[in-house]
Amino acid sequence: MAAALELARSVDLHVACAMLLLKRGVTTPAEALSFLGPCLDNLHDPFLLPDADKAIERIVAAIDSGETIFIHGDYDVDGVTSAALLTRVLRKLGANVVPFVPSRSRDGYGIRAATVERAHADGAGLFLSCDCGISAHDACNRARELGLDLIVTDHHQCQSTLPDAYAVVNPNRSDSAYPFSDLAGVGVAYKMCQALCIRRNVPLDALHKHFLDLVALGTVSDVVPLTGENRAYVYHGLRSIADTQKQGLLALIQASGVPMEGVDTETIGFRLGPRINAVGRLAEASTALELLLTSDADVAGRIAAEMSQTNVERQAEQSRVFQEALAAVAEDNLTEDRVLVVAREGWHAGVIGIVAGKLAELFFKPAFVLTRTDDRFHGSGRSIPGYNLAAAIGLLGDDLVQGGGHAMAAGISFEAANLEQVRKKLNDLANRWLTEEDLVPKVPIELELDPSGITLQLAQDIARLAPFGEGNREPVLATRRVKLTDIRAMGSSGNHLSAQLVGTTEAARIVGWGMGEHSAALDPTRLYRICYNLRIDSFRGTDRVTLVLQDRPVEDE
Repeated sequence: MAAALELARSVDLHVACAMLLLKRGVTTPAEALSFLGPCLDNLHDPFLLPDADKAIERIVAAIDSGETIFIHGDYDVDGVTSAALLTRVLRKLGANVVPFVPSRSRDGYGIRAATVERAHADGAGLFLSCDCGISAHDACNRARELGLDLIVTDHHQCQSTLPDAYAVVNPNRSDSAYPFSDLAGVGVAYKMCQALCIRRNVPLDALHKHFLDLVALGTVSDVVPLTGENRAYVYHGLRSIADTQKQGLLALIQASGVPMEGVDTETIGFRLGPRINAVGRLAEASTALELLLTSDADVAGRIAAEMSQTNVERQAEQSRVFQEALAAVAEDNLTEDRVLVVAREGWHAGVIGIVAGKLAELFFKPAFVLTRTDDRFHGSGRSIPGYNLAAAIGLLGDDLVQGGGHAMAAGISFEAANLEQVRKKLNDLANRWLTEEDLVPKVPIELELDPSGITLQLAQDIARLAPFGEGNREPVLATRRVKLTDIRAMGSSGNHLSAQLVGTTEAARIVGWGMGEHSAALDPTRLYRICYNLRIDSFRGTDRVTLVLQDRPVEDE
């Protein structure tokens, strides 16, 4: 408590908020000020990235000679924003650029040899990837055969052997001296832009001012930890979004029904990002790239409307596949498995990753959802803490499966005849890595408060810990022996819970989204234990304290 009191006094912060900072490893006033107001002056030297110097030298040579640079992104938000960022910055620096993102249905994931051949046929002298390429051995070999220099910039986990590219820029290389390995693909692309500006003597302030909006969009959507440089990018990027002049972003925000000043990480994760991902999943990701590159407001409005409609279609297809996947768990007798591996023919490849995430959340187990094409299963996995998907796929071996990704999300492909073998091996690893306790979901409570400690000042100070996301979760607080009043179900279908908290010094409203069914059982004469996020809600121009429940209230004798 003494450390929290001293930190709170030093940076003028509520002591409970100081305790939350200490739990995040922030222990000194200097660290606290840096956390609360990340500074872009402290970004790491981009030339510490492996092969960065070599890559930048080649890009500068291409700009100076007028060579065509073919930029290859990916079909998710991270890949699209990476391609848009590099295209915009390189064009500002005078480059001749051809941007490209693959079609999920026609091109599949990653760089293909056929795409390299296309770039060469179109006269490109330099091929620059972003958010992909770390496993593109065949494509890199084909580029060398054609005399096309291929630079890989990526952030995914590296295999034991790097592709034979002109340069491979990835903070996760085993020989990397870069201090921060958790950059998103768009973060690596931004480091390349930073290095180009340094080499070209372009003020970095201009880069930060005009392009961190794209970096924030891609970084949040890729669910990388919002720590270190990522926190600085998103902190300033959200402010950049509020002032953005990019017609595509403006149209996307408008189509999402979000006020410009209301864009935060939750908005990106649940409103903006899904619209970009939807066209990559069900249609053509090139549509999203066009949106982020256009300067025409009418074109931007049309594309944003189309993307919103595609997102509605994505939601319907996702719901169908999810229900069928639930049925498959029962039909295939998988309920006792520690890793769920469900596979069917006819499931849309564009939604199986989301469905895998929903299964993992519902059952609190790692889950793979696979769809069959000819004689192979292709799919996506989502995990829980303690089960590293990328490591698991690597241990299965290239002779059995192909794929990779991250600890919590990965892609996989294998011969359909090997389904049971793959399922067994994934579960064998789970039996080694996971205990019964690991399979029980827990609400991660960071701090317990007395009702009298729930104040508007504390809510305001907690808001200063944002942006929230992976690696910096919004704090979950708990309060014991509280009484509730004005208990009711709210919403058109009574799906949500509303109540008032008794015993606080200021009026405190309680909201439980999706908890309306519990309202009838709550008794205003009994004591309860609640866990919640503490937020500020503006009502009729006045700020008030709102507790957003993370679990139903439990009786506390």
